[in-house]
Amino acid sequence: MQNGGIEHAAFKGECSSLVSYMTSIEYLDLGVAFKEEMEAAKSAFRTIRDSIADGTSGEAASLKVSEQLEKVKEKYISIYFEEHKKKRPDIDDAKRRGKLQESRALANLKKLRTIEILSGAKLTAIEQDMSELKVCYDLTPVELRTNPICPHCRYSIGDKAKKIYGQLDNLEIRIDDLLAEWTTTLLNTISDPIVASQKEYLNPDQQKVVDEFIATKELPRRVDDHFVNSIKALLQGFEPVVIDTEDIMAKLDELGPCDVATFKGKLNSIVDSYTKGKDTAKLRIVVKRTDR
Repeated sequence: MQNGGIEHAAFKGECSSLVSYMTSIEYLDLGVAFKEEMEAAKSAFRTIRDSIADGTSGEAASLKVSEQLEKVKEKYISIYFEEHKKKRPDIDDAKRRGKLQESRALANLKKLRTIEILSGAKLTAIEQDMSELKVCYDLTPVELRTNPICPHCRYSIGDKAKKIYGQLDNLEIRIDDLLAEWTTTLLNTISDPIVASQKEYLNPDQQKVVDEFIATKELPRRVDDHFVNSIKALLQGFEPVVIDTEDIMAKLDELGPCDVATFKGKLNSIVDSYTKGKDTAKLRIVVKRTDR
C-alpha cells in the first residue's frame, strides 16, 4: 500500500504540468472531433492512473499518459495557431494597416469631419474597426507548448475578433467611398444658388479655394485648415437643421396607418416641428446618424 502511494506520487509529479495544461483547454469549443479526442484521452488517463493499483509503476504510467495527452495537445496547438493567424495581422498586414492609418485619404476625412453637414458616423466606424485589428506576429508553435494562449496578445479562441482576411481591403474601400460621398455632398451643397450667393462675402483666398473645388470637382490632394475654413465660411449663409435619423424614424413610427393625404399632412407637420420660427428660405435639412 505504501509502495502504491509512492508510485501514485511519482505519477502525479510527472504528469501534473501536462494535466494542468489539458484542464485549461478542456472546455474550449474546438469542434466535435476535438471534443471526442479530449474525452478519449481523459478516459485513457483514468484507466492508466488506476492501473498503478494493479502494479504498474508510476514512471511507466506517466509515460503512457503523456503519449495519450500529447496527441491532443499537439492538435490543440495546431488549431490555436491557425486561428491566431486568422485573427491577428502578420507583419505585412501590420505594415499595411500602418500605411492606411497614415494615409492622405484618412487624414483628409479627419479634416473634413468638422464640417457640420457631413456625418462623422461612418468615419467613426472605420476608425473603430481599424483600432480593433490587434497586431501580433511574434507567436510560434513552440511557445504554445508551455502556455495554451499567446503570451504576446493573449488571444483567446472564441473571442469576437473578426478574421483579418479581407478586412484591410474592406477598410480601404470604405475610406475611398466615404471620401467620394463627402466630395459629392460638398459639391452639391456649395453649388446651391443660395449658398453660392454667399461666396462674394469670402476673402479672395477663400473664393479661390471654392472656385478650384467647383471647377475640378475634386478635393485638394491635401485637405488643410484653409480649405475646411473656406467651406465653413461659405456655409454660414444658411442654417442647417440637423435631424437625427432615430428621432425622425420614431416620429414616423407613431403615425400609424393613414391615407395618402393624411400621411402628407402629418409629414409636413413633422417637418414644421423642426423648422418652426426659422427662415425656411435659408434652411437646409440634413438627416444624419448621430455619432455613438
